[in-house]
Amino acid sequence: MDAIRFSCMICLLSMVSVLHCQTGYGTGQHGVSVQFPSIVLLDIEPGDHSVNLEISAPTEAGNPVTIGSLATDNTLWMNYTSALSSAASSRSVTVQLMSGSVPSGLRLRVQAAAFSGLGAGTFGTPGGTINISGTAQNLLTGIRGAYTGNGANTGHRLTYSLQIQNYGQLAGIQTADLTIVYTITQN
Repeated sequence: MDAIRFSCMICLLSMVSVLHCQTGYGTGQHGVSVQFPSIVLLDIEPGDHSVNLEISAPTEAGNPVTIGSLATDNTLWMNYTSALSSAASSRSVTVQLMSGSVPSGLRLRVQAAAFSGLGAGTFGTPGGTINISGTAQNLLTGIRGAYTGNGANTGHRLTYSLQIQNYGQLAGIQTADLTIVYTITQN
């Protein structure tokens, strides 16, 4: 009789294991909240560089003042990071003369090149060459979620140039120190 009881106990233990495995199935859930703030950052690289533009004097009397290689500079790069909601309008970058004045008879111009580098997203579209003045003007438009990469050689290359606007006003030109400001804004 002892042998019969022993085999019944094994049978009961096997049935308990099967029942335990079947009750192990189920689901669970919980909510997750994700917060993604609106982000907008802009800088000009390299940060320690100033643009120096010069007009070349003619070497022979009667020849015009020339705009040579010293009147152009393309060593600066614009970097930005932008994140905004899908319902928000795109962003633009404006350029404006904040202090100082362009010497009479000259025009200071800037042009942003198309994006180049290692970033990703929807970059700004350059608006062509801008005659810099005290009024903010769109340099780039259509920026959405994007990052340009950081530093020189990534982002939008900026090319500054001088242009003679009026020879009659060139007399007495001296050095002019100017402050140019770039602002990224929501459209």
